[in-house]
Amino acid sequence: MAKGANLWMRNAAQESALVAEMRKNKTLVLKATSKKGNLTTDTYSLSGFDQALDRVLKDCPSGG
Repeated sequence: MAKGANLWMRNAAQESALVAEMRKNKTLVLKATSKKGNLTTDTYSLSGFDQALDRVLKDCPSGG
């Protein structure tokens, strides 16, 4: 769900499943439809995501 410039999970309980998928995949593909009906597809590299998340969890264990 988009809110301003941010994107949120509709069901926050699924967040851990999303992070687990991001940890094991090489890319993240987001598809969205604008208010005008235009489909947009963005592809992001997840190279280094696993290591970066591990570092965040190590350095900020209560806020990661």
